[in-house]
Amino acid sequence: MPTLSEFEKAKFWQYSQIDKSTKIIRDSNKWFGHCWNWKGHKKKGYGYFSFHQILYRAHRISYEIVYGEIPEGKLICHKCDNPACVNPHHLFLGTAKENTHDMIRKGRLKKNRGENKGVSYRKETGKWRARYMRDYKTILVGQFDTREQAVEALQRSRNTT
Repeated sequence: MPTLSEFEKAKFWQYSQIDKSTKIIRDSNKWFGHCWNWKGHKKKGYGYFSFHQILYRAHRISYEIVYGEIPEGKLICHKCDNPACVNPHHLFLGTAKENTHDMIRKGRLKKNRGENKGVSYRKETGKWRARYMRDYKTILVGQFDTREQAVEALQRSRNTT
């Protein structure tokens, strides 16, 4: 992450087009105030801040400005589940595992996503790939010529482990 000067920090807050008028959220019986939705550049719902022609996720910049450096391998998670939010009171430091547990606790993980979840077509190879997650790690079952072969192999693999 970049080291921002006081001027650049002020620019982030002043010129970043933050909408501080959004919803009020509640988590664990505590009020955290309004989401500050990033109004600048977004990709997949997350705001991005341009610094010396490099794009950084805006919520990570917000966290660093207020709380300091983000340790290696840590994520900045949202208490409000709003990826566009840059309110530092809505952000917390966590691991991928902690973020997943937070998602499960809040009911955002769809437990029944279908038996074919994990089968995808790869244009580069012209093959069907089967994979699934266990203990926060991706298990690659293999690549197959047909979708049916990939689904069958995925089901076998899930049933034997």
